[in-house]
Amino acid sequence: MNYKIFGYTNFKYVDMAEYWSRYMQKLDLDYTVYCTDKKSFDYLTDKNIKCDFYGELSQDDFDFTQFGLVRFNILEQLLDQYDYVIYSDIDAIWLEDPLEDIFNDSYNAHVSTVHNPNAYPASVRKKWGMTICTGCMGFSKSCRSFILDFIGQYYSFKVGND
Repeated sequence: MNYKIFGYTNFKYVDMAEYWSRYMQKLDLDYTVYCTDKKSFDYLTDKNIKCDFYGELSQDDFDFTQFGLVRFNILEQLLDQYDYVIYSDIDAIWLEDPLEDIFNDSYNAHVSTVHNPNAYPASVRKKWGMTICTGCMGFSKSCRSFILDFIGQYYSFKVGND
């Protein structure tokens, strides 16, 4: 199957992106790290990490919600080129290759999340007793309109990232 795995980073998380990439390389998976600042792009390029420059996001007035939207914009664009696209948080380290399991089932979408009773943001933790963080999520080309709808409604969720 024609697939792509991607993560994204800014310079604040560039060390984690390098570490994540080393596991992708070790598993011989087709991945790309998208960089939201030139500094992270230059750093990862120098380390022989497969990366691409997404575009400059301001670090002065950093908006965590806007930063979260980056993954969906990239995902939607990649679904034009690939049959299946997997987004992975760069702090979700892959110890094994799950692609055979994913590609052999009949679902068009896969989501792996982490539930944490002590994580940010406190308001969500208080209300639900935990927060939910993305590990990875994958979508087939048939999910493209769903992703476009999600992007269109993204800011109606008010604040957040995952």
